[in-house]
Amino acid sequence: MLEALAADVFVAAVHRSHPLSTSPHVTPEQFAAADHVAISRSGRAYGPIDAHLAELGLRRRVVAVVPTFAESLHLARRAGLVCMCPAVLGRQAAEDLELTTFPIPLTLPAADIGMAWHPRNAHDRLHRWLRTRVQAMMARELASET
Repeated sequence: MLEALAADVFVAAVHRSHPLSTSPHVTPEQFAAADHVAISRSGRAYGPIDAHLAELGLRRRVVAVVPTFAESLHLARRAGLVCMCPAVLGRQAAEDLELTTFPIPLTLPAADIGMAWHPRNAHDRLHRWLRTRVQAMMARELASET
């Protein structure tokens, strides 16, 4: 079963010591020239960002691929890479890791955020309680950003 919770735009994140952290307006060329960590559960280094860069005749260098945005934040901090994270849902984690975020200099659609569970858990009382808490937390988090 699947339930949509929200939509969030992705932003780029770098450690505060990274050269892009002080740029007032990161260009697609500057963005592409940096070393990146990609996020893919299937291990793919090429995705929508790369397709948009290719339309501009640009290509980024992906030096690592991780399955979650949380892992990408940690790797960006330790290795000086550019990573992507949800603007609202990743804000606190990026701040805690001393990362600076900036808009990705491409026109990208918002990402759908949802939760999924096996149908056998649909009527389980504790599982319903957990889903209700996740929905409430998401609503609060997104409302605090507006």
